[in-house]
Amino acid sequence: MKRAVALLVAAAGGCVVAGETSEVGKPCPCSETYECDQTTGTCRVPVSCSPQFSVQDFHAKWTTPESIRWDWVPLGDAAYHSSYRVIVGRNLDDVASGTGDVMVFDARINPELGGYDIPDQSGFELVSFTTTDGLSPATDFYGRLEVRDSAGCTFSTEPVKATTQPAPTHSVAIFDEELSGYASPCGMTPTLGCGLDGSACLKCSAQDSGLGRCIWDVDNPNTSDNENGWDNLYFVSQLDLAELDADAFASGRAFLELEIGVRSSTPVYYSEVDFIMRGEGCVDELGVCADYIDECLVEGKWFRRGGLIIRPRAEGYDKLQIPLSQFANDLGPMTRDRFVSPLLSGLRLGASFLYATEVDIDSITVRW
Repeated sequence: MKRAVALLVAAAGGCVVAGETSEVGKPCPCSETYECDQTTGTCRVPVSCSPQFSVQDFHAKWTTPESIRWDWVPLGDAAYHSSYRVIVGRNLDDVASGTGDVMVFDARINPELGGYDIPDQSGFELVSFTTTDGLSPATDFYGRLEVRDSAGCTFSTEPVKATTQPAPTHSVAIFDEELSGYASPCGMTPTLGCGLDGSACLKCSAQDSGLGRCIWDVDNPNTSDNENGWDNLYFVSQLDLAELDADAFASGRAFLELEIGVRSSTPVYYSEVDFIMRGEGCVDELGVCADYIDECLVEGKWFRRGGLIIRPRAEGYDKLQIPLSQFANDLGPMTRDRFVSPLLSGLRLGASFLYATEVDIDSITVRW
């Protein structure tokens, strides 16, 4: 009988002492005899695993008051990749164990983390970045990246520390309840009741509002212009940014904040934002809807940040925060002196909203 008990214990994994209560399936944390299955959050008998997919150079590329952008270098073949997830928290031990007071960002929250490469990008791009948001300003956070391979083995980085920027004290609005200039296409107009707390939003529909179609949907992909249904939304405004100091710009404290709701079941895997400069002598009648005048662009005087991913939402808004220092053009990064120029005339949001029925914008603001 004693020999039978010993064999039974060995069959269970060789690590459980006879007479002990099994922790398999119980919520983490686990005793030293077991390990935590990070996918299910429950205890299991330790599994001998050799991950076939890993990463290196996991780090914070930038921070804003409420978000951290993480970058890494993937190592491995697509056939071995399954998914990523990022664990973020204020306590180093909690993040290291994946338990306690942590936030877990996986493909259910950030859709790109479920893939090896990013759909709809201009060219082939591996998933090598994500943004964790909903964070507190001026706070130390730790982040850890896990990648799971096709056999279920997990590779984990060591926790990395990043500090969010302080809450802003200054702001200049391009849109907040009302436009400081005008928006184009003409079908995009301020609408009461669709913003946060019942405020106004800029509503941009795939249906003709009487002022024209604002975005192109899958049934009307604008094939005469772009077979992928690319949309350009312009927000033309003369911005007074003279109070923006050089330190706020260089340190990353100055940022663009865009609150946007894409009404779709499909993520926008690529979007880009340009700050646009206008040529000398080019003047728009602000407040008058019109097509954007391309000849007023100054060569080399737009500053872009691409590679932005926007989650789909049935309701509510995503808050995108992008440091101004991350915008650049072919001549180099945007500087404070270039940004505060009187020729700065507004902003362009470019994306393929092909599967969206509507795009709502609650606010567009420069903050520092």
